Amino acid sequence: MDYQHDRLGSVRQIIDSAGAVVKYYTYEPFGRAVESSDGPQATSDGFMFTGQYFDAQIGEYHLRARQYNPKLARFTARDPVFGDFQQPLTLHKYLYCQNNPINGVDPLGEWAVVIGGSLSGNAQPGLLLNTLTKGFGIMGYSYGLSALVEAEAGVGGTVGSGLAFAHDPDKGWTKGWSFGWVNWRAGGLSVASGSGASLTTDIGISPEANRVRDLGGYFEEVGGSVAVAIPSGCTWLSRIFNNASIGFTASRSVDARGNPTGIHLYTLSAGTGLVGWEGHLYKGKTTAYEWWNN
Repeated sequence: MDYQHDRLGSVRQIIDSAGAVVKYYTYEPFGRAVESSDGPQATSDGFMFTGQYFDAQIGEYHLRARQYNPKLARFTARDPVFGDFQQPLTLHKYLYCQNNPINGVDPLGEWAVVIGGSLSGNAQPGLLLNTLTKGFGIMGYSYGLSALVEAEAGVGGTVGSGLAFAHDPDKGWTKGWSFGWVNWRAGGLSVASGSGASLTTDIGISPEANRVRDLGGYFEEVGGSVAVAIPSGCTWLSRIFNNASIGFTASRSVDARGNPTGIHLYTLSAGTGLVGWEGHLYKGKTTAYEWWNN
């Protein structure tokens, strides 16, 4: 049997080896299923809404950390994650996907993951070629485009997104891996010389974080970067794409009161941009979404 899914990962059709649809599902927004079939009944293994296992005996989905009842549109156990006061819906202990099941999934029963695209970028007075991975853990990658104006000192900021990977060494090399996505925003003081635009790729590593779910929270960061000219043509376009830039930042995670939590991140940024340098001292916040773990 072959399973056909929609953008949320919900099973919509079950197709046999001859290509015939033997069963299909339609769902209410919160996952209550209405089942129909055009042919012989296929043997269902229970994987339905958002691709998760549905226990027909109790009428609930098994989402690992908690059970979810699609008729009630609520989890049937309290959320083990406290939530964020700046995002009030995350404080509800039984709410599914922040009441937005059309655009989100929660395969672990802990974190709602938004389904859709992501765009990253940053801007500040001065040359900003800084890192675009502001989480804490073993980071994957992130691309960013900076638009800059000339300045000596001032304030700066950055927002963006990136992939994140983490591993718990106490579980060995085959277990303890997790994968997810991080979003961040930060701002603070900066000093710079130069002007123009830059495009960078960034990689960060933390020696302390074991899970992607550990990556979220407040952070403080210090860092800088420099772009040097590579001999090229004389047009402004060739100047942008023939200069090399490199940057480094060190970050530490803090709680809401500014007390260190013991997690650090060291990030290297490399790309292209106009000649100049920058240094910055930022404070910010990272939101982490853990998609998978073993």
